[in-house]
Amino acid sequence: HHDYYNMEFLGHTYWEPPMPRGYAPVMTVATVPTITLTLFAVGLVVAFRRPLSQGIAWLRRRSTESLPKRFPTFALWACCVLVSYGPWVKSDTPIFGGTKHWIQAYPFIALFAGLGLWVTLERLVHLVESRPLALRRGVQVATTCAVLSAPIVTTWNSHPWGLSAYVPLVGGAPGAASLGLNRTFWGYATGYAADWLNQEAPPNARVFIHDTAHQSWQMMVSDGRLRKDLHVVWRPSDADIAIYHHEPHMLKVEYQVWVAFNTIQPAWVGTHNGVPVIWIYKRPK
Repeated sequence: HHDYYNMEFLGHTYWEPPMPRGYAPVMTVATVPTITLTLFAVGLVVAFRRPLSQGIAWLRRRSTESLPKRFPTFALWACCVLVSYGPWVKSDTPIFGGTKHWIQAYPFIALFAGLGLWVTLERLVHLVESRPLALRRGVQVATTCAVLSAPIVTTWNSHPWGLSAYVPLVGGAPGAASLGLNRTFWGYATGYAADWLNQEAPPNARVFIHDTAHQSWQMMVSDGRLRKDLHVVWRPSDADIAIYHHEPHMLKVEYQVWVAFNTIQPAWVGTHNGVPVIWIYKRPK
């Protein structure tokens, strides 16, 4: 059992059942590279087209063929994917936080995607089999590079905003924000704000850390990423500096900061591809 978390999905904040059954599929499409999911679909067709047709023929008593040798392996992969997504079919399964709760399906999705890529390369090479070897090799290399380039670029672009990153299919981070998908969770973006805090916070400043886990703050201090003289407080009214991590259900916290600091203007805003994720208020002198 786990308490229900607040989670924004398509512009609505869910915090108790019934939860949307489309949450896991939509978030998978929005966060996993599209080429990976496309090749995953190709791999599924390759893996199960023949077994399904044979199964139907067997039911009609028209086939005595045995299943392909690799079918048990493919079936195991598929079961691992289905088991990982299974809990999200129920509308009363807690939304603990996001993709981390079905991420164990991704290695098996990648295996099917690898199968899809292998078959795609075979078909492409077959189209140029009468051409010189160098051309056939070039087709394989170019196709593989094309497949890998988008995930690599997307991953590179996501740093250090990993939990705020979305694929181009949904418009990246700006598109996801417009769709009303969650842009941050558990105050992870405080690490990106460390440079500003170290440079701009007054000596011995009291910092309201909002959704940042206290253990995370302590670890950043231990690692030398944050100044040791910064003191954590738990109310905006007690703070010299106030961190705000944007989630719709957190808006009341920002209102409290406005009242306590008598300002609505942040001193610093951290953005990912133009989308505000975290911002900091500094008490006016």
